Amino acid sequence: WKKYDKKAAMQIGRKIGRVVNILLPSIKMKSYSPRGRLFESELHAFVLTHFTGYTVTAGNITGYWKGSGSKEECNEHRQYEIAFSSFDKLSLLQNYLAHLAWELGEKTIYLTTAGKAVLISARRKARAGREKVAVPRKI
Repeated sequence: WKKYDKKAAMQIGRKIGRVVNILLPSIKMKSYSPRGRLFESELHAFVLTHFTGYTVTAGNITGYWKGSGSKEECNEHRQYEIAFSSFDKLSLLQNYLAHLAWELGEKTIYLTTAGKAVLISARRKARAGREKVAVPRKI
C-alpha cells in the first residue's frame, strides 16, 4: 500500500461550497404558485440559477413543532440540501425562503447550516426599491 496522499485525494473531487439544509412541506410544494408553475419547479429553477447544486430527499421525513397555544403539530417534508459558495448566497436563499413560506401559507421554514438551526419567518416580497431582509430566528 502506498502512503495516503491527501493533496492528490483533494484533486480528485471538486469543492462546490458549504451546504444548507431546509425542510419544505412535500404536498404544498406540489401545488401551483400564483405564477401558474409548481412550487417545486420554481425552487429548482431558482437554486440552479443561483447555487452550485442541490439534492432532495423524499420519504418519511416528519417535522414536529409547537404551534400556537403550545399545541403539537407535524407535517411531512422533503429535505433539500443546497450547496452555496458564499454567505451572500445564503442571504439570497433566506430571502427567497421567507417569501416562499408566505406563498405556501407556512409561518416559518426550518433551515440548518454549520450545526445551527434557524426558522425563516414568512413575509411578503418587498416592493421594488423597498428591499427587506429576511430575519432568521434561532431555535
